[in-house]
Amino acid sequence: MPGTATKTYLVTEDDKIFHIPKAILQRFYYRLQRIRSDLSDDKKAKICSVLVKLENRKPVMVLESTCSYLYFDENGYQDYD
Repeated sequence: MPGTATKTYLVTEDDKIFHIPKAILQRFYYRLQRIRSDLSDDKKAKICSVLVKLENRKPVMVLESTCSYLYFDENGYQDYD
């Protein structure tokens, strides 16, 4: 039975890629947790979400991908200004 799954990744300016689990991503958006503690001192990073089609619980096709930039303050939290 086919299904879908969404994966989210953070890409730094020096092209390091970090997978972000959904639970951490939700806490990050509510400013309860930083997600860039292992990243370099970049002030911005690209966040990408990929929707994939699954067959037998394995990804077989990318259905959609979106990317945008996130800006961070000096404490590592998302900068909303």
